[in-house]
Amino acid sequence: MEKIRVMVVDDSRISCAILSDLLAKTNFEVVATARTAAEAVEMFERYRPAAVTMDMNLPDANGIECTKQLKKIDNDVRVVMISTMRDESLIEQGKQVGINDFIQKPVRINDLLEALTKLCSRGPVNVNAFKDTYVPAFNKAFTETLIGFTGQECLQYAEAVEDDSLLLNGIAALIGLTGEPHGRVVIHMDQKTLYKFTSAFLNKKESQMDDATAMETLQEATNIIVGRGVSMINNQVKDKELRITTPGIIAGSNVKMAGAKLKAFRTKCVSAFGTMYIEMGFAEEK
Repeated sequence: MEKIRVMVVDDSRISCAILSDLLAKTNFEVVATARTAAEAVEMFERYRPAAVTMDMNLPDANGIECTKQLKKIDNDVRVVMISTMRDESLIEQGKQVGINDFIQKPVRINDLLEALTKLCSRGPVNVNAFKDTYVPAFNKAFTETLIGFTGQECLQYAEAVEDDSLLLNGIAALIGLTGEPHGRVVIHMDQKTLYKFTSAFLNKKESQMDDATAMETLQEATNIIVGRGVSMINNQVKDKELRITTPGIIAGSNVKMAGAKLKAFRTKCVSAFGTMYIEMGFAEEK
């Protein structure tokens, strides 16, 4: 059996040696070690390991920043954070940049092997999974949020899309998806629909709304919808984990959003407030 290539990143020469020795008689092969973030990037580009063990504290950057640099080179690389610290804040920061697992020092070989084996045996998310699991989750989250806050239902229709580039007219809220797979969700509508929807969301009259309040409300609604959808997906797809970024707003006519090589899906939602669209894009793993 061909061994799985691993790189060890740790500022301690002793820790690098210990981890290399632990993995020497397993199905994993340490092809490189690095003691700084700069060296890690150099070694990663040269050896292209399938997995990396990452120390949190490096002389020139922390492990989270180093992971971000490695993910720019190969977003599919599996990263296990190995550190003396293992608090919830650190774990959450790590998950947001794509760190897959966390082990606290001192490292036990069984824990390390379990983490690496689990990560390196993961298969890619395919298009059918997007269509059968990811898209329905966001559609359901949209419907539940609409009913929960406004008491209104909507009819949903899947629409064909050629690519993930978007031409937006009106107001759009955008949220990025980080983790596995990365991507984005955009909810958009025209100005009239925006006012009707957001005033109902806040239980106010349309005359009480202004542009700033309406757009801020759309941001919050989108945050709730996408957060619910991601939670559903994480509960169904146990070996992947998604997280969301802070929502942003795009407003204008004929605003072109360039594609990011994502597999795209669109749901048209027809409601009492008007027509709203959910644009979903997911990166296909290789």
